Amino acid sequence: MTRVLAIQGLFILSFSLSVASSAPLGTSFTYHGRLKDGGALANGNFDLRLSLFDSDSAAVPVAGPQTNLNIAVIDGIFTTHD
Repeated sequence: MTRVLAIQGLFILSFSLSVASSAPLGTSFTYHGRLKDGGALANGNFDLRLSLFDSDSAAVPVAGPQTNLNIAVIDGIFTTHD
């Protein structure tokens, strides 16, 4: 059974820049999360729909949604990237 879950939240991205660096930054990021299914830690493969917002209260979308298919979730923990 394939389940599609919408994950919405504030992603806090941090990076450091070198003064000598002139290479452009990419837009890719990795997201580590914890997922529950019916109150229990999820296990199995899930299709995840990810959106990026500028704050946790204003809910103004900055990017997404992006659907990542067949993501492995073990004991509620998963990692995915764009």
